[in-house]
Amino acid sequence: MSTLSIRVHFPLGVYIGHRADGSPDPFPDIARLHSALMHSAGAGLCAVEDNGFLVPDEKSLRALRWLENHPPTGMLLPERRPQGSDTSRFIYRKEGTVNTKKSTNQRRVSDGMSLNGPVGYRWESVPDEVADTVRELCADIAVLGEKESTVVIDHRDFEPNLLLDTTSSLFTPGGHGIRSAGKGRTDALTTAYARANPRKFRPQKTTASEEPLPSAVPTGGLCSLRYVRPESPVPDVPWDRVLILELSGPRIPENQRLDWCVTLHRTLIASIGTDVPSLVTGVYPSGWANRPANQLSIQYLPAPHVERHGTSGESLALLIPRDAAAEDLVRLAEGLSSIRNLHNRHGSRSVRFNGVSVSGDSFWPEPVEGFRRLWSPTPLAVTETRSPKPSRTAGRRWGLADAGVISVAHVWRGEFDVSGASYDERLVRLHEAATARGVRVGSARLRPVNTTRYVHKSRKGNVPQCWTGLVDLGTLAPPTAVVAVGQSRHLGGGLLEPVDVPDALYDTLMGVTHE
Repeated sequence: MSTLSIRVHFPLGVYIGHRADGSPDPFPDIARLHSALMHSAGAGLCAVEDNGFLVPDEKSLRALRWLENHPPTGMLLPERRPQGSDTSRFIYRKEGTVNTKKSTNQRRVSDGMSLNGPVGYRWESVPDEVADTVRELCADIAVLGEKESTVVIDHRDFEPNLLLDTTSSLFTPGGHGIRSAGKGRTDALTTAYARANPRKFRPQKTTASEEPLPSAVPTGGLCSLRYVRPESPVPDVPWDRVLILELSGPRIPENQRLDWCVTLHRTLIASIGTDVPSLVTGVYPSGWANRPANQLSIQYLPAPHVERHGTSGESLALLIPRDAAAEDLVRLAEGLSSIRNLHNRHGSRSVRFNGVSVSGDSFWPEPVEGFRRLWSPTPLAVTETRSPKPSRTAGRRWGLADAGVISVAHVWRGEFDVSGASYDERLVRLHEAATARGVRVGSARLRPVNTTRYVHKSRKGNVPQCWTGLVDLGTLAPPTAVVAVGQSRHLGGGLLEPVDVPDALYDTLMGVTHE
């Protein structure tokens, strides 16, 4: 028995591949590596001749079938960025065909994925014969992905940053659902090749368009495996997991983003069917004593926000609260698995979950050196409370910034003890507790929008206001955490996007005075 390591280097620094639906592939998964090994077995130096045709030998087939039943125990995924950040940019090229109705073809400017290092696959306790055979097959692999995606393979050992986890779920922080070759994949590829390349040649049917007729991609024997970061601790943030669902189509205008979040919410509830958990609906029984501060949050994310996580295009994010019950997550996973398309008055878009689960405490990049990390609610936040009586604030005027501090404090209200007080006293104590942790709101201003789009129910006496500004979370959360604030934080509003400002401008922007 030995350890088998495969490191795939891209000399041009770019990987190019596509999924079955034509969307860019973020990295070469295990199934793609298995297909490359299968091609090497049937067309490389290890192939044998059979009646004038090259076919894989039995030793190669045994090794490939062993890989089906033994996926890599670890993987190395480098940081990656899409080459073309704007997925709506296309080029139009004239085609040399006789089809006068379609003389041009639309293609994206670039579907490549830039990688800052090799992609690694690692197996432990591999039979020596299998390991030697796989290394021989790797010697004939020159391309992984499309023909422009050239590779150089070596077998140096490495430290995996993803480990196979058969007990985790799609809600495990930092995990990836990775397509793999399961039992029967080798036979499926062999059958598909034989069907596409019959030994008794038949003339191809003619068509007026002269467009290529590619063979159908075989899907038999494919499976999805879960890989997670080694020893990932549970993040101490309000939402500890972020599931990224990729949307088809161009960027969504700001005035339509709430509608798409609402559409996903309604579709998710309909998909779950009966016994929809309160985690999803936000509705709890009357008098429920332990109502959590946060529920499932659905937010829209433009393509630049998710590129660092290996996805491309526009996305909808599901923010999973830290204290979500296991049985509620099971129901959420069941509903999510059957959603393929979203429909509303703005049109239709396909939605796809590719297994990208990001830890809630490391969603955003680190702040720039010499800058201070502030936040801005996107597209806006909605106040949740009315102003306390002046007698409770010692005559101090309660403004929009104070209401913003309360919105932040409500996200962490379980950490502040404000029990046993009147409504106004609780607001003042909550404000004092939050400011003691460094929470500030500066440059606060109202947003002239229709408040009823973001607020469906309000406490008696409250006048909800839509606002934006700059928020300092103080010591409540790390500068890379994903957070949403305000009454609309669970459905398309209040997502805090990072705004890095020079240290010298902090006091001015946040209205801090030094006496």
